Amino acid sequence: MDLLAAQDPGVQPVARFGGDPKAGALALRVAGALHRIAQDGRDDRLAELYSHADASQARDSAPLLSSTLRANGDRLEIYLAHAPQTNEVARSAMLLGGFLTVAQAWRLPLAVLEIGASAGLNLLFDRYRYDFREWTWGPQDARLTIAADWEGSRPPDANPIIAARLGCDRRPLDVRDDEARRRLRSYVWADQKDRMERLDRAIATALADPPRIEHADAADWLEALLAQPRPERVTVILHSIVWQYLGAEAQGRITEAITRCGARASVEAPLVWLRLEPESGAARPGLRLTSWPGGEERLLGLGDYHGRRMTWLDQLRA
Repeated sequence: MDLLAAQDPGVQPVARFGGDPKAGALALRVAGALHRIAQDGRDDRLAELYSHADASQARDSAPLLSSTLRANGDRLEIYLAHAPQTNEVARSAMLLGGFLTVAQAWRLPLAVLEIGASAGLNLLFDRYRYDFREWTWGPQDARLTIAADWEGSRPPDANPIIAARLGCDRRPLDVRDDEARRRLRSYVWADQKDRMERLDRAIATALADPPRIEHADAADWLEALLAQPRPERVTVILHSIVWQYLGAEAQGRITEAITRCGARASVEAPLVWLRLEPESGAARPGLRLTSWPGGEERLLGLGDYHGRRMTWLDQLRA
């Protein structure tokens, strides 16, 4: 952002960015564009810089970054126009405790509806294996094993049955499309080789049976879907690190749609709102679960933006 302060011509499209730079993840948009340029081989010098993944060297590379952005304004504009789509699959390790809690409490198949799903990789949580050191979960033959630290008691021992999995996004990414895969990889930084390998293994998992992700506004999508009853299913509304990208109006409509549907919920057709989002005044995101009938809200635990650790707080057992 030093280049921006200096009014460098290479980043003038950044200076014109509308909205709150922090809430809109402006820095991540620019970083994603630069990494994509390097990955695509558009600039040999930038590709060389990224291959070393040396932060100290990067700090001295302002002229290179400026000239690269100036020469690739088309790519920069594309990345500035859309929120980052990290689709950090390790967040499934944080969400897993919520799904196990729901499955144990209701003992019904789950219909999982994810807003801001990107490529839907976290919708496939049950196809990954998890290693929390003290305990493991998931299929032995999974293409991807997610390792994370787990602090506190273990969540309920359950085996969720997924009856349906469906997502929406304003710009859905189809893992069968090469452009979509490249975009996903561009948001994983060059020195994070473990994250890149994890992403590639999750993509390989998804390619075997891709989740259905619809191009839709989250509020419109949920309002329509929640109008349809799902007897003998637990309807699970899911999102992770998405809420900040939605405007106040959309947040209000989504909350109202969920609450309205919750008022109609029954033990034969319960509703659950499971989300991993920033907690006010906390450095780590919280995993919250609200369930109907009843509308009880619980803070299940404190997670991690990149899925590195979960501190489990919930002591309730249904």
